[in-house]
Amino acid sequence: MLDGPAIPASGEATASAEQARDGALFDARPAEPPRGAPDAGFAVSASFDVEPDESAVEAVREVLAAGGAPVRLAAQALGALGPEAADQLRDDPWNLLALSGISPQQADLFAQTGLGRAADPDDPRRTRALIVWHLTRAAGEGHTAADAAAVASVLGGFGVQDGLGAVRAAYENGRVMAFAERPEPVDEVEGFDEGADLDDDFEEEAPDLDDPFSGPSERVLVALERHALAEEGVAEAVVRLMSTAEASDGPAWPASPLGEALRAAGVVLYVTGAGEDPPAAPLALTRTVDARVAVAAATLDGRGRLAGVGVEGAVTVHGLIVGAEGPARSPDGLLDVDLLVVAEAHLLGPQTVEALLEAVPDAARVLLCGDPDELEPAGPGRVFADLRDSGLVPVVGSRERGAGVLGSLTVAVRAGSLPPVDSPDRQVVLVGARSAAEAVHRCVQLVGDSIPRALGIPADDVLVVTPAGGGSAGTSALNTALKERLNPGPGKYGGFDIGDRVVRIPQGRDTGLLEGRVVEAVPDGLAVAYRDLPGDPVTVPRARLGELRHGWAVTVRQALGLRRPGIVAMLPGDAGALVTRALVYTAFTRAQRHLSIVYPAGGNLPQAVARTADGTRTTRLGAALREAARESGLILH
Repeated sequence: MLDGPAIPASGEATASAEQARDGALFDARPAEPPRGAPDAGFAVSASFDVEPDESAVEAVREVLAAGGAPVRLAAQALGALGPEAADQLRDDPWNLLALSGISPQQADLFAQTGLGRAADPDDPRRTRALIVWHLTRAAGEGHTAADAAAVASVLGGFGVQDGLGAVRAAYENGRVMAFAERPEPVDEVEGFDEGADLDDDFEEEAPDLDDPFSGPSERVLVALERHALAEEGVAEAVVRLMSTAEASDGPAWPASPLGEALRAAGVVLYVTGAGEDPPAAPLALTRTVDARVAVAAATLDGRGRLAGVGVEGAVTVHGLIVGAEGPARSPDGLLDVDLLVVAEAHLLGPQTVEALLEAVPDAARVLLCGDPDELEPAGPGRVFADLRDSGLVPVVGSRERGAGVLGSLTVAVRAGSLPPVDSPDRQVVLVGARSAAEAVHRCVQLVGDSIPRALGIPADDVLVVTPAGGGSAGTSALNTALKERLNPGPGKYGGFDIGDRVVRIPQGRDTGLLEGRVVEAVPDGLAVAYRDLPGDPVTVPRARLGELRHGWAVTVRQALGLRRPGIVAMLPGDAGALVTRALVYTAFTRAQRHLSIVYPAGGNLPQAVARTADGTRTTRLGAALREAARESGLILH
């Protein structure tokens, strides 16, 4: 070890300095793909695949090598820290924690090697980096904020003596934002004499309520700036649209629950029926109302489904935001619309919703359609659910009921039960398996033979969904078996062969994954023809082939925003607590025509459907909505 006391990380630091220098510590714990990517828009374009400047890469390599970190992390460091990554790592080696998959232990050893001495566990650079690292990990689990006391406890586990002081220092330094959840203000206190003189001592000791760490509070939440500002932006935009909605102005809204809600409010939520896709009542309204209407989908797949039912000019939310799709804009950048309808809005995160609502003019209406009973969005936040729970915006429930056995099944699962399935037309098929190996075998049979032969659904239109990537029946095992059956080959090109079905999960997770097929090996990489992108194939550079995954099977969460004619829902026995009602419901509602359910014989699927997920995402949108509404004089219901 280097001289001086070891800095605890994840309990204790056990690796040697020699391990740090030769990269063994880093190789022992390879970087994982990001669990919660930033909530930004995405489009397949040349800019997505631009290679970083070689001189900048070389500068980062030098800094990494000096600290004993693998130089292969250089491109990732530039992506995480920007073009000044080399200077940032040199001035503050704990910035290495910004890289996905880097642990505090690795960052500590990198810092010690670079500094040439043992570092102080309470070094402000270290504590700030640990706080940001923890909040980033929390965002990967869907949280946009965290309890300051809990963050302080985490810091204590890494040897920080004054965890709460470090959190406060990070707030004062501007690395995080902090918010005190204080008791609701009281308008009038009985017996209080407004004319009485205040005691001088009381004046001196009165807490500074602008300081979230001072004065009475139920708890203090801390958040990364990008998440906090986005949620505040959503709240302000919602309140603006609600405040400027005049029932006497604008189109003549129909006399229906949805029409009445739109007449009175600037933002309305429409909760779809079980598996309802697309949202029937909102689309019917757009066909009858005399107004300038735009209809947007959260994903490319969703846009295609809207077009498939005759919605002319359907766009993606991202395309609408960046101006690549949709109606014209006014000189001040606002959309030329009276009504904006958004399908599958429950998939959108705070930053996307903020950008979307900010583009809507005063007095226009926004109708957000979604299903909050599905799995929560892949990125941080729960905007649709927070709006539903706020009491600020009207919520209209669908009257649609699913058709056939599949429709009845999804309605029952949504309510928490798993009824017996009797489906003579084979709309729903149950396939029991005694082991994971048998489950994988059955899955391959279904995709490669049974479903195409018996139902006429091509294998390309059948998608396998499973709870997780790992495990004996996760996406890795399933894709290996499915490739062997459907497109065998040695993986000649970075693990892929021509004809392989692949998916690429963009950085903006709420835009959905992209499914495609490898069509050609080109000098710069692989050409992929994407299912939902017309035009020429897109080249994925060699350096980014790691962003591709085989795509015959995906996780249920990755399938959010997708629908396919045939779905094989793999629910293995070793998935444990991952199999909840929301996951099963989401898996089943991906199916448009046929659903095969592969599950352990004698398993506990009914109990899993009855079980809801533990805990709720920690967000600030609800509080931000209440604050913005109170300041504007809006009434919460």
